[in-house]
Amino acid sequence: MLIKDLALDDDIRSLLIDRLGYTTLYPPQQKAIEEGLLKGESMLIATPTASGKTLIAMLASARIVKEGLGKVVYLTPLRALANEKYREFKILEEIKRDSLGLGRCNVMISTGDYDSSGDELNDADVIVLTYEKMDSLFRHRAEWIDDVRLYVFDEAHMLSDKERGATIEMIFARARMSSAQILALSATIKQC
Repeated sequence: MLIKDLALDDDIRSLLIDRLGYTTLYPPQQKAIEEGLLKGESMLIATPTASGKTLIAMLASARIVKEGLGKVVYLTPLRALANEKYREFKILEEIKRDSLGLGRCNVMISTGDYDSSGDELNDADVIVLTYEKMDSLFRHRAEWIDDVRLYVFDEAHMLSDKERGATIEMIFARARMSSAQILALSATIKQC
């Protein structure tokens, strides 16, 4: 499937083609779109490394941002991975939302200070966090949490981790209780 043929906003299409150099979708990306990714459907994306899971998350995030629907939270198990995803998702700041009166997208990262209330993230549209930081923000009842419309759980197989699995499970349960779309990404989890 060609990206130019997708029912995408022109800004998002241009971002993907002109800035990132994408022209076609891999089969898992195409299937995610066919299954309702851009219509807010929650899904588990279980596909090998380098098969395009990040682009799937970026497409869903770009839709939320462009349409001014709310915030995106991208969760990772490691600070290094959070930094990598932050750098990748910074490109979403190029999306124009002038027609909605919202200005440009604001991408932020927070991976430390577990005693923070999260107020510094109020103005963010896309927030990259570690699982432990998200747990802290839930416990501190960050004001903006009800505005989240997409949760991305990267390395979702960590749910079975003996030490961290319970924390991730609690975050997942809270996300499921909201009206947000959920994307669980993994290269090693088996689909049921």
